[in-house]
Amino acid sequence: MSHAIEKMRSSQRRLSLGLRVTCGFFAILLLVATVAGTFAWGISLSNGATDEMMAQYRKMILAREIISNVDNSYLDLWGVLEAKEPDAVTAFKQDLKENRESRERKLEELKGALVTATARQLFDELKESIAATQDLNDLVLK
Repeated sequence: MSHAIEKMRSSQRRLSLGLRVTCGFFAILLLVATVAGTFAWGISLSNGATDEMMAQYRKMILAREIISNVDNSYLDLWGVLEAKEPDAVTAFKQDLKENRESRERKLEELKGALVTATARQLFDELKESIAATQDLNDLVLK
């Protein structure tokens, strides 16, 4: 073993100083390039995760807006039932119509963002529930 080390040292002595410096420079350059490549790869993975997170966040915001529209619809229904003046009833009915239209637009936007079959199935069940309550609400308004 020591013979191999001696042989390696003697071969290093035979290399000129310029060649040794050049080899050292290229070794350091290779190390820096490897670190930079690893860093760039990590950043690209991070960007992909950030994009996915933002897509999920947008779906969450849409779902929250849909829930808010449903809540506002119930408040408008309550207003229709409690209002004494015809103008107030008309205003609540108009608000209810606008809430429904807004909710439908947001539901369609959310539907376009769904990826998995399970999400689509849950979305269809949600639409059925909303349709069932909307029919009941329409009966109350008549």
